[in-house]
Amino acid sequence: MKKYILLTSLIVIAISLQVVKVIYSNMFTTTGIDLNQLLTQEQNLEQQNIIISDQLYKKTAYTNIEKEAIKKGLSYNSNAAIAIDGNSPIALR
Repeated sequence: MKKYILLTSLIVIAISLQVVKVIYSNMFTTTGIDLNQLLTQEQNLEQQNIIISDQLYKKTAYTNIEKEAIKKGLSYNSNAAIAIDGNSPIALR
């Protein structure tokens, strides 16, 4: 009788351990898939960041700013004089 109880309990323990193994295996697989998606998204964001940084650099370059100012009717005049009244402050605190 004790042999049957021992054998039955060993079979139940073995089946339980297999079920736990399957559950954790599926959980790790799902985590790996999520991690892969996050890594892909990170790479896409890094590429977009490089593209945006390059566009920002081009737009803020002095030559581009000068071209845009000329298109809008502004011009560079090196002979322009700026007069500042001595009584008025240049900047307020």
